[in-house]
Amino acid sequence: MIADRLRPLRVRFVERSARECDGIDAALDADAPDLAAAGGLAHRIAGAGGTLGWPDVSAVAIRLEDACDARDPAAARTAAAELRRLVGSLAP
Repeated sequence: MIADRLRPLRVRFVERSARECDGIDAALDADAPDLAAAGGLAHRIAGAGGTLGWPDVSAVAIRLEDACDARDPAAARTAAAELRRLVGSLAP
């Protein structure tokens, strides 16, 4: 079954995305937010999330990436908090 084959990938995605959320938070919590770093990490999450069956995660990660590209740290922090919540709720 396809779901059985995707399970190891989904487990790794959840683990990696949690670490990437840590990196996003660190980049955004700095005195001078590193929006490029946060946007790059969000891009990685966005790309894999939909492929593995979590389009909501991808949508929020894209919103975070867009906020970083727009140089809007407040919007990026809001999207990052939502992304962390979504990633934390995933069950591989």
